[in-house]
Amino acid sequence: MNLVRRGIATDGASAALATTAALRTLEAARVTAPAVWVAHGTTRFDATAAWDHGIALVRVNGPEAEAAALDVVRAVGARVVRAATDLGNVGAPRGDGAWLAARYELGLWPDENVDVVLGADRHPAALAERLEAFDEELAADPGVPRRLVLAALTAHQPPLSEPLIRAILHPLTLVEVTPSDQALLDLIGVASGSVATS
Repeated sequence: MNLVRRGIATDGASAALATTAALRTLEAARVTAPAVWVAHGTTRFDATAAWDHGIALVRVNGPEAEAAALDVVRAVGARVVRAATDLGNVGAPRGDGAWLAARYELGLWPDENVDVVLGADRHPAALAERLEAFDEELAADPGVPRRLVLAALTAHQPPLSEPLIRAILHPLTLVEVTPSDQALLDLIGVASGSVATS
């Protein structure tokens, strides 16, 4: 599967999906009174502060995307947060805002065990072994959700090794689509807490 940043939703469908993922993230983080801040525009927002208060930050651009996000929030009875000034009124800081924001941005659930391997395509045999070990972990404890993330790859074009193709097709493996910049690597580090270099 592709590892991409969630970014800003610009249409109704992507906004509805982003909002649904945000609500699922709050549920997995055991937030009992879900609230969603639908932030309109491309301005920089303090995602860490929002998520730290148990408030999902969904970024949208355009009236269609904003309406779709708000429709999803209202459909499940969650609270709508309209501005940064509302953050302190919702709940006390949890202490995990940066981690939750990073998980949401990368499409990783808070209840997943996440392992990251950087540069996995440098050594196809080691990647094949890592994929086999990942599948063994899944089989040994099927009740524990897991995800494997491959980033900082050296090539993003054919020819791809057979293990890398298997990783791309694996339903619980996220593989970067384009070269990782430092901001993405930093975000991955915050989201995972477990990074290995191949």
